[in-house]
Amino acid sequence: AILYFSSAAQSSRSAVASELSRLGCVASVTSSECDLSRKASGNNVWLTGNEEHTVNVADMYYANSNFLDVLDIPLLQGRGFSETADSTAHEVLVEERFIDVLSKLGMDIGDGNVVGRTFNITEHLGLDGTSEFTICGVIGNIRRGGLNSLTADSRAGVLFPSPWIECYLYIRFNRLDAETLAQAQEVVDRLLPNNDLYVLPFRLRIDQLNDPVRTFGTSVLIAGMAVLLITLIGLVGYTSDEVRRRAKEIAIRKVNGSEATGILELLVKDVLYVAVVAVLIGVVAAWYVNGMWMDLFAEHVPLSWAAYLLIAIANLAVIVACVLWKSWKIANENPVN
Repeated sequence: AILYFSSAAQSSRSAVASELSRLGCVASVTSSECDLSRKASGNNVWLTGNEEHTVNVADMYYANSNFLDVLDIPLLQGRGFSETADSTAHEVLVEERFIDVLSKLGMDIGDGNVVGRTFNITEHLGLDGTSEFTICGVIGNIRRGGLNSLTADSRAGVLFPSPWIECYLYIRFNRLDAETLAQAQEVVDRLLPNNDLYVLPFRLRIDQLNDPVRTFGTSVLIAGMAVLLITLIGLVGYTSDEVRRRAKEIAIRKVNGSEATGILELLVKDVLYVAVVAVLIGVVAAWYVNGMWMDLFAEHVPLSWAAYLLIAIANLAVIVACVLWKSWKIANENPVN
């Protein structure tokens, strides 16, 4: 869960964090100056001696030394912040995509290990008054702002150490439900009685980011099912009319020795002449529209041609099944009738 309490004094924040960590339902507590569900602030980085060449990165500012453990963020290289590190230390954590930033700045990465490498960043100063910092570890990329390209922050992130309780408190529960949330909320209300502050499941923020995509996807699914149903109703009507129109032809074919399978094959072929072309046009249109939709996301998994092929086969299978269902009776009926 997450609690935003920037308006509270540092002493009050520390008291809340301490009390929450004592609850039996709470596993651990940490804090950060960054809400991971939103875009981060930005600052420019450069290499010493090359101040003219800069790249803008996502500055997540400060976090406690146990931040990675509480939020279960994977450490890919090096180590996390030391227990004694504070905001004036020269060490920083960077995201994996920060390696590309260093390459763009002209640094020879070699084997890809950037632990121990240094860079400069605006708005931050070390103990000696310089803006040069050393990378102590590399973490996995955080999807700040979700996956929608309008809200996503795809810049490389930088994180600085802090011993203080920052404005965002992250609480990991042993079991997160209404009862445990109520216990945490009681602590906040008791220690900060004059503030409208709420402990909220972090999942709510993620769901809010994904709701527009989920709603659109559900709408497309419902519309697609409705279109398919309308199409099948039309196909059933067309097949019934076609069977009635060609009833005498079918009877003559049966008298001349045609099997039921031959009659069914004849009717299916007539429908497939149109259906195959229509489905191919639909698949091409779906590929084009899907590509446009995917461009709205900061990252996505491309849909392979095999998926479109399977969709086309499934559509044709449904059409054939519908024609066989409506033609089966007359194909097996006595030609005299």
